[in-house]
Amino acid sequence: MSESRVSLKTALVLGPLVGAILALHAWGDGAAERAGRRVDLWQYPEISQPPFLLRIPRAVSETWVAKILKEFPEECFRKAGALLDLHRPLPTVQVLLLGPDSSSHRLAGANGAALKSYESSYDPERRAILVRMETTIEQKQVTAALRRGIARLLLSETGSDRWYPWLGEGLIGLLEDSRAEDLKAAAEDLPALDQFLTAHPAEIHNLDRAAYARAARLLVAYLHDTSPIEFADYCRASRAEGQVRLTRFFNRFADPIREQAAWRDWIQAQK
Repeated sequence: MSESRVSLKTALVLGPLVGAILALHAWGDGAAERAGRRVDLWQYPEISQPPFLLRIPRAVSETWVAKILKEFPEECFRKAGALLDLHRPLPTVQVLLLGPDSSSHRLAGANGAALKSYESSYDPERRAILVRMETTIEQKQVTAALRRGIARLLLSETGSDRWYPWLGEGLIGLLEDSRAEDLKAAAEDLPALDQFLTAHPAEIHNLDRAAYARAARLLVAYLHDTSPIEFADYCRASRAEGQVRLTRFFNRFADPIREQAAWRDWIQAQK
């Protein structure tokens, strides 16, 4: 093939692409943003399952994800609906299962950009559950992260942003039934109760996030197991008033060192 023919073929192939790029520059950032959204919509098509609007990579089957969205909220209502005054969420809640590609970062927004693999979050402003996946999907880990994100949604809509952080985080464990997994950690890794119970969101960033969350789930399991009536009253007061000190309903927490030992003993007895 002659050199001129090769050049012509190259021009025919690259010409439209170069033209599109120049057009986007000419139209400005708005056009580029619209083009980006169209790419996102193709790579992450929308699948409606009221009250959820699922967006998942095109190559991934949505069947097992749809099953979780249908069954896990109902499981939460049966388990703790009365205790926590849970309500079925109104449409529309976005559920974004994000891969590692650049378009998923654009979909994730600021709150989702920091997610590590198989972590989830709930963004109440967008009403969006975000789950970060890897290229090779571990279905068990995605399922756990998605269940945790749904739990955050349900708790957020009953007012968890007004509670002490440990309570909201700990109740996630009650909803997803994570006790068996959490009990595998050593009881010696528990944080000091006096600091743990009154920590505010800004202070939690200075802690080991995974250890904090595990301790919160184990504390809720401990209270729910050993003092169910008082714990129900405490949850009710937190929903009505916001941050409520445990000592108002549990006198024994006035001595945090002694109660820490009792909590540790309970953990050891469950193993």
